[in-house]
Amino acid sequence: MAQSTPPAQPTGSSVAASNHERIAGEFVYVGGEKEAAARNAAIDDATDDMFFAIRGTARRRIRNSTPIAPRVRISFGDGNISVFAAGDPPAVSPENGKVINHKDREGDMIKLSQQITADDRLTQTFVADNGGQTILYTVSPDGKTLSVSHTIRSSRLPKDVRWTLTYQRARSGG
Repeated sequence: MAQSTPPAQPTGSSVAASNHERIAGEFVYVGGEKEAAARNAAIDDATDDMFFAIRGTARRRIRNSTPIAPRVRISFGDGNISVFAAGDPPAVSPENGKVINHKDREGDMIKLSQQITADDRLTQTFVADNGGQTILYTVSPDGKTLSVSHTIRSSRLPKDVRWTLTYQRARSGG
């Protein structure tokens, strides 16, 4: 009786490569006005309890610093994760989650870390002196849809601001 050889188990590097292939790509915003309105409602809700004289300014600052990117591109190379969201400087950092200095859209230096979690999500964390933002990128099992969940925290806000946007994988060659 011949002995069968058990199937090879994926190595850490082949699992990582598989995750990279599934997550990497270009995605186009498809959430439309419904998700844009939900984002604005989340900003309004989180700032409702602020003093009326600063509420409008807080809402404007959050909206201006977190516009909806029409396209998002995620790539991997040389041990780095790169996220390109239209209108923002490229977010490039080690995929092991090491914190680096990063220049934000206003030109301020902030802290950035990115890594793939055990459940195949890309977590991106930005930290500034007065708060930060965590963005969680989740690709659907079929690889066609990207959910981008934002959470903003600040000691200046009465509560966190949370919203999710939906993107579809862009077609190859166009």
